[in-house]
Amino acid sequence: GCGVSVQFPSLVHTLLSTHPIVLPPTDSTEPDSTDNPLDSLSFSSTVEIRSLSPLSTSTALMDSYNRLLETCHHLIPTFSPHVTHLLMNEVLSSHLIKTDKPVELRIHTLRLFVRVLRQTKADTSISAGILSVCLGLLNHPLEPLRNAGTRVWAALKQNYFSVCKQSDIAQLIDWTSQSLSHL
Repeated sequence: GCGVSVQFPSLVHTLLSTHPIVLPPTDSTEPDSTDNPLDSLSFSSTVEIRSLSPLSTSTALMDSYNRLLETCHHLIPTFSPHVTHLLMNEVLSSHLIKTDKPVELRIHTLRLFVRVLRQTKADTSISAGILSVCLGLLNHPLEPLRNAGTRVWAALKQNYFSVCKQSDIAQLIDWTSQSLSHL
């Protein structure tokens, strides 16, 4: 209920920041010194999973993170405008610009962004950096990110550009001019 709503942006930030990243197994011919897959996890800013077996705990951990992110996606419409603005401005904006994240995590972030954008409409400001990242997705070499980019632009056109606040129009025109000059 109400107690969860103020913590929701922090929860999403934590999920996006610590989402497991599957690393390919090392080329080492030496067997691992442990049978516990959790011993090969690193919990710095992201979880690195080095030992992969089809039934390992690492796969279950990734599935859990993905299910939690899906749940967050479905919960967004239940939160107040204040919470969705916090989510957009303090969490998603910073994660959208991180282009070094794995494809699956970037798609989760983009889906959350679109969901919040649809709920907040033009009642939020979107930085030129985010617009540039979203524009770059339209020509991304990986099809899943291109498809996500297309969905993001459709949402931006419908929910932001068409009803943009007058104060954001100047920023939008400047960004458009700069983007066109780089073509």
